Amino acid sequence: MNSLERVKAALELKEPDRVPMLEWSLNPRVTSEIEPNLDVQEFMVKHLDVVSTYWADEEQRKKDFYVDEWGIKRKFLGQDYGIPFEHPIQSKKDLKNYTPPDPLEDDRLTNLEGLVDNYKGEKAIAFLLETTFTYAWGLIGMSEFLKLLIKDPPFARELLDLSFEYNYKLAKQAIEIGADIIFCGDDLAYKKGLMISKSTFDKHLRHYYEKMIGLTKNLSDVYFVKHSDGNFWELIQPFIDMGVDGINPIEPTAGMNIKEVKKSFGDDVCLIGNIDCPDLLSKKSPEQVRKSVQNKIIQAAPGGGYILASSNEIHSSVRPENFVAMMEAGRKFGEYPIN
Repeated sequence: MNSLERVKAALELKEPDRVPMLEWSLNPRVTSEIEPNLDVQEFMVKHLDVVSTYWADEEQRKKDFYVDEWGIKRKFLGQDYGIPFEHPIQSKKDLKNYTPPDPLEDDRLTNLEGLVDNYKGEKAIAFLLETTFTYAWGLIGMSEFLKLLIKDPPFARELLDLSFEYNYKLAKQAIEIGADIIFCGDDLAYKKGLMISKSTFDKHLRHYYEKMIGLTKNLSDVYFVKHSDGNFWELIQPFIDMGVDGINPIEPTAGMNIKEVKKSFGDDVCLIGNIDCPDLLSKKSPEQVRKSVQNKIIQAAPGGGYILASSNEIHSSVRPENFVAMMEAGRKFGEYPIN
């Protein structure tokens, strides 16, 4: 099997020749210590089964502070994104005068086009985006947005609509170009549970995700993966009901036990992740990493429907030797049939 065939088999809950591997994001400091002559995407092509991309302004991300295309002021902390700390919308008047970015700018998907030209049919090509929640709260601030959901739902809905329209058009264009996987961010949970209640999700957010997932449901060669950090347990079944193909990253330090997740949902959705990155990959030894990877594969991979990945991303604190140990263990212990 090549990488694309391997990933498709896992997303379709079948057993490939071995467990596939992917990462939502790779920090260049880590990859350059392993492969000094490769950039991040070249590293993905060489070592992983999925190569991913998203739109981002590389020049902005070189600065400590920057204002993104949404007008959100961010502080860059050395990862692949900046933390929002100032927001362009403070009132309904601000929103009335606000102009969102254009998702169809000519050069926005140049990276994706290059991946399709070079690797279509060989590697699984993933396009990363949000759906609606992240930019909706980013425009006004998390606490203010959560208040709006209760005190002024129409105002919250305007922010959600604006964010969704952008991401829906972007996803549609990415599919037309040739993306194999739409990889949706929008963290909806933290370590102890959901950021919003399930009833609030059902009332205000669910229909956006249904429509976004609907882009891929009737396409046999395009898949939808939902990413959310934190304890996402309560929303796994709703997303399965909506037609999602994969759930990521199944964060173990947030109570997401892969054995229990496999038992409850493994017949219905591909599980992606669960290799702890803040502690195991960042602080432990390569041998401990290898043992953990072997254990996760034994628990999650039999019968298919598992893709090896970290519990968030390969961030700047990950030890390069531990990431190497993770990938080597994936190849060693991930061959089917799983022992």
